[in-house]
Amino acid sequence: MTMIASVLIAMMLLVQPPQKQERPERQERPNREVNRGKPDSAHVDRPGMPSRRDSTRKPENREIRAERPDSARGAAYGTKKDTLTGREFGRLRSEEARARVKGRADSLEVRVAESEAKVAEARERISQAKARVDRKERERRGSRAEIAEDRRKIAQAEARLAELEARLAEQRARLGALRGE
Repeated sequence: MTMIASVLIAMMLLVQPPQKQERPERQERPNREVNRGKPDSAHVDRPGMPSRRDSTRKPENREIRAERPDSARGAAYGTKKDTLTGREFGRLRSEEARARVKGRADSLEVRVAESEAKVAEARERISQAKARVDRKERERRGSRAEIAEDRRKIAQAEARLAELEARLAEQRARLGALRGE
């Protein structure tokens, strides 16, 4: 047994647990309180660049702001709201947006009605053409080539009508979305 114990001890000495690696010491960051009052590199005014500290809201810079042309004031909403408060301006703008949507819906409704009329007219014309070709075939007034050509034209017209009906369905869906249905 002594031999087994000595072997176990030798193996334990050979297989040592991994030692913890030492971390390098952290560099201390400069205390912000120490740097108070001193300009950081991000806040340093650069020559030729406008100062970050200058603001058009300061009383001394209002004159500069007043001298700018309207085009220099930006194109964002609310830049020309005159004497309106923020709430009044927002309400006015939402009313204008609703009016625009209603106008689009009305114009789309007119186009849908026109398209429906065109579809109905096209259906009627196709049915009349089919009746003419059938009558022509029964009375044997035309050659087989002419009748085949007429049927091919009717098939093309039906394909175009199907496309028109698909667009009309798309317009109806768009109208429903604008109306909130």
